[in-house]
Amino acid sequence: MDSEVDVDILGNTANTPSTEQSMTSTMVGEKKKRMNTSDAWKHFKRVDTQGQNARTECMHCGKRYMSDPVKHGTGNMLKHLRSCPVLNPPEGAMDNYVLSYDDEGAKNQLKQHKLDKKVIREKLVEWIVCDELPFTVVQSQKFRGLIASLEPRFDVPSRVTIARDLFKLYKANKEKLKEELRTSVGRINLTTDMWTSVNNTSYMCVTAHFIDKGWQLHKRIISFTMVEDHTGNGIGKQLENVTKEWGISKLMCITVDNASANDGAVEWIRSYGSNLILGGNYLHVRCFAHILNLIVKHGLNVCNESVVEIRNAVKYVRSSPKRQSKFEECAAKVGVSCTKSLCLDVPTRWNSTLLMLEVAIEYQRAFDRLRDKISGTGKKSLLFYLFYFIEFAQHKFLLF
Repeated sequence: MDSEVDVDILGNTANTPSTEQSMTSTMVGEKKKRMNTSDAWKHFKRVDTQGQNARTECMHCGKRYMSDPVKHGTGNMLKHLRSCPVLNPPEGAMDNYVLSYDDEGAKNQLKQHKLDKKVIREKLVEWIVCDELPFTVVQSQKFRGLIASLEPRFDVPSRVTIARDLFKLYKANKEKLKEELRTSVGRINLTTDMWTSVNNTSYMCVTAHFIDKGWQLHKRIISFTMVEDHTGNGIGKQLENVTKEWGISKLMCITVDNASANDGAVEWIRSYGSNLILGGNYLHVRCFAHILNLIVKHGLNVCNESVVEIRNAVKYVRSSPKRQSKFEECAAKVGVSCTKSLCLDVPTRWNSTLLMLEVAIEYQRAFDRLRDKISGTGKKSLLFYLFYFIEFAQHKFLLF
């Protein structure tokens, strides 16, 4: 009777050994589907889930353990956490570990710190270049003391070494930029301008505008040099040299201001250039900002005399600290609440004229008080003051 299947009075089959085995396998299957609730899984990850060969790996040191859900538990993993060399470094060895964050910033973990003198020197050069610091900053004793406290194993290089590293970094970035220009998805546009410094030296700057493989617009200064020949051909030759130096063969257009020399420069590129769109008929693009400035200056001619008088009044106040001090006293006596400083306009920037007028209007009563104060010191002083308000060519009689 033991081997026979027992049937109750309702005809239902009773549990047999085969049925119990099926239920056991079902329970095992349910265990596989359970969530990993042990604290060990916060530090371990599964690297192989194929049955008996399943393994887990420590997220910190990479140590692996068997992790079959039927045969193995989390005991070994929990034991490892107490002896993990990363989580439990030897005494005095914490200086080689830093706390870092993952991409999401939600978790942190300890990682081993490795001294890389090359990387530190590159970052040091980048800091000097970006903040426009002199090379001699590395010779400062306070700076060397700071580096010694942060990383005693790093030897601060000399200013000569920093200069040498800078040129290496420049050459590397130049080659990288050349590759970006070569692989740009479209053509390259150039903008250039010239100006003269206070020591009467002429400079020329060339900027390249291009779109990279990710369709992001970039602009990079590719040339900043002194120029001796201001003629159209001289500027054109300089632009030609820049395009050859950087390997620019896909030129779209050149944006310049309305100076007559720039017409000759663009014509030079059009004559000797190659691979231009429609023979270079649309190579020359005039600067919109410069055209707008010319329009505004032409409109200001209607009230030019008033603008000139205000400009000369501001020049008078700003010409010496003594006059500036007298003007501030007058502004305080008449109760001017404006805290802005008087500023002069720049001929090539019409918005600077607007800023000058806005501030000067706030100090109108201060200018009147200053005139009254000067008038009491004598006719000669008053005429000298009024001279700043009028054009020299139109009112010569004030000098006599």
